[in-house]
Amino acid sequence: MSRLKMEQTQSQQMRQELSQVLRMEQANLLEMPEDEFNRLI
Repeated sequence: MSRLKMEQTQSQQMRQELSQVLRMEQANLLEMPEDEFNRLI
């Protein structure tokens, strides 16, 4: 497999992991009590 192809595959995996993390973070924020949320801002 060419180096470029490997880098493309790796960055694709990283993007998928990143979007999973972001979705989890959003879910955590939605479950957070409002006063706690306001403290973060």
